[in-house]
Amino acid sequence: MKPVLPVAVAAALLPVVPVHAAAPRNPFVIVKRTPGTPGAVVLTGKKSGFSFWVSGQGKARKVTAYRYDGKAWKASRLPAGLSGYDPAVGAAASGASSVWAVITAGSKRSSTLIRWDGRRWRIVKRFPGESLTGVAVLSRRNVWVFGDAGEKSVARHFDGRKWTRRTLPDLDLDGVHQGAGRIWAISARKRQVVRWTGKAWKPVALPKGSGEAMTLAVTGGRVTLGTMTVDTSGAEPKLASHLLTWDGRAWRKEPGSPLVEKLWLRAAVPARDGGLWVLGYDFDDESQHLLRRAPDGRWSRQALGTADNPYTYYTLTRVPGTSRLVTVADRWDGEKNTGAILMTR
Repeated sequence: MKPVLPVAVAAALLPVVPVHAAAPRNPFVIVKRTPGTPGAVVLTGKKSGFSFWVSGQGKARKVTAYRYDGKAWKASRLPAGLSGYDPAVGAAASGASSVWAVITAGSKRSSTLIRWDGRRWRIVKRFPGESLTGVAVLSRRNVWVFGDAGEKSVARHFDGRKWTRRTLPDLDLDGVHQGAGRIWAISARKRQVVRWTGKAWKPVALPKGSGEAMTLAVTGGRVTLGTMTVDTSGAEPKLASHLLTWDGRAWRKEPGSPLVEKLWLRAAVPARDGGLWVLGYDFDDESQHLLRRAPDGRWSRQALGTADNPYTYYTLTRVPGTSRLVTVADRWDGEKNTGAILMTR
């Protein structure tokens, strides 16, 4: 789930064990503990949503789903036969009774598409030999599933009656997002933003000097992009992050802030009041932070994690119709991963 760093950054940074800066009060509280590492999170309303997790060892690794009912996250039974080597999961929804998830598992990377109808999960279709990890649900009769088949990228479309298949150039998509009437993604191979036309992925040009696309967030009609530039002219590379928003025709750079520029931007989500929330990782001291840009443009941040709570945070989502944020995190104790679903107080 971690974003792929630019080559220059990856070469310059040595592996480290996260050491989290202490904070007076972490804005997040753990509401559910679970084994494993986090997968997709999709929220469809104040009292509906799902969080997917991967746990286990070897061929016995499995995907677990938790359903949010507005009060708690409870285990949601998935169809049998979805376990296997190194599973991956992607999910999206058009409503509380139309949640779709694609699960890829096994050494031959076959995928299974399942759907939540408001009462239970059912298998919709199996895709042998295809590694599908991205889903976009524009409606019950307009569902797209993206991934790879061998050395080619593929797109599968469901119109409510039948499935069609398109073979595409390999872009190595890093997450698929829906919103603003479009389907968006980042090409991990080219570190650029692409938008689905219904037939192909079309690059979306970024302002000059924006750097490489790293993090994409789409909520409703709002598209937010985190980019990174790397200056390698000195003895050590200098990193700088930038935030851009899509105005329907082009990208607009958000006002800069030192609080943002020095962070690796992992996730972003619009605030209910018109501001912005950003989840960031500080390369200097390996700390993690929740940043907020108020509607008037002012920035503030809170450190996440303490010595006795060394979780690594991955995503950021807001419960629709509320100001409450949701994130998923995990920690490694030397033998296994332990995960947690966290929400703001």
